Amino acid sequence: MKRTIFTLIVLMLLISSGLSQGLLVGVVTDSLTKEPLIGANIYLEGTALGASTDMDGAYRIEAVPYGSYTLVFSYLGYRTKKMAITVDSKKRTKIDAGLIYDVIEGEEVVITAQADGQAEAINKQITANSIINVVSEERIQELPDANAAEADCQVWLCSVLEVKPIRWSCVVSVPGILLFRLME
Repeated sequence: MKRTIFTLIVLMLLISSGLSQGLLVGVVTDSLTKEPLIGANIYLEGTALGASTDMDGAYRIEAVPYGSYTLVFSYLGYRTKKMAITVDSKKRTKIDAGLIYDVIEGEEVVITAQADGQAEAINKQITANSIINVVSEERIQELPDANAAEADCQVWLCSVLEVKPIRWSCVVSVPGILLFRLME
């Protein structure tokens, strides 16, 4: 008897908790063009409930407990939009949002080059008959070693498929430029 009453109470609690959950649906679009935003993020702030939009800009968040929430819409390149909502019915709640395009400012990027030394090294390499590679003085100074001998003349060869070290030996030292050949 006690077991039957306990089972009924647990069953009623489970049913009532299942009935006290809502459903949020909607579409997220660009506010100017009305085009759907694919992959926009929608979530209830302070919860683990959320979703991403599909190919049509539609989203669906299920099993939302009744109550008041802040619904957040975010998408890269657009302003984040927050809306206060209340989920209070067994029916689905439809909330559409149009996001406003926003400029993302990044940090300043400084690009430097070694045109003079590298250009001279490339010209020497092109005109030489037996030189495989030329490394300029400026490039060698970028190495963490004190001199080329300590660097052991190791240069990295990069290809699309792999990155591997290749050993080179010093052949000739011209002022400002070291000439190398591949070690067998």
